[in-house]
Amino acid sequence: LLFSKEYGGFMAKSFTSEGCVVVALGYPLAPGASLPKIIKSARLGIKSIQKEFSKSRIFLCGHSAGAHLAYMAASSDEIDAVEGVILISGIYDLRPLVLTTLNNPLKMDEEVALKCSPANYVSKCPKACKTVIVVGENDSPAFKEQKIDFAKERETGSSAQYAYFNFAGATRSW
Repeated sequence: LLFSKEYGGFMAKSFTSEGCVVVALGYPLAPGASLPKIIKSARLGIKSIQKEFSKSRIFLCGHSAGAHLAYMAASSDEIDAVEGVILISGIYDLRPLVLTTLNNPLKMDEEVALKCSPANYVSKCPKACKTVIVVGENDSPAFKEQKIDFAKERETGSSAQYAYFNFAGATRSW
């Protein structure tokens, strides 16, 4: 795995200015890797971060695909519990993507989309895991609705603390 500030470091200054250590996790990309392989790679990277910072409180933060991967890691039995997740403009149900051009590099079928959707793992994220869900004001209506549904599921599917934010002026990059 590559740790790349170039791809994930745009949010780092907000955190480092508050005394946090930020590690930007690189992962293989589609079409060179399948989505299950990408998720597994992210989980392995997070496990190594947890080992390196074993005495620290760890939060996972991601934007877009990174938000998807952060939640898939936090809800996994493969890594130790994290303190919280900050999910910015993520996609939590991948099934609507299967018949779109966004799926061209991913090559998902319905089964893979279902298996790789965070919406199916709401109850698996530890109850102590704080969850922040952020939506850009200009995110597409379908994705905005999906985030609201995911936030509601997260609220009722566990006793975790959660917050939902709608950022004015923010938008997806695609």
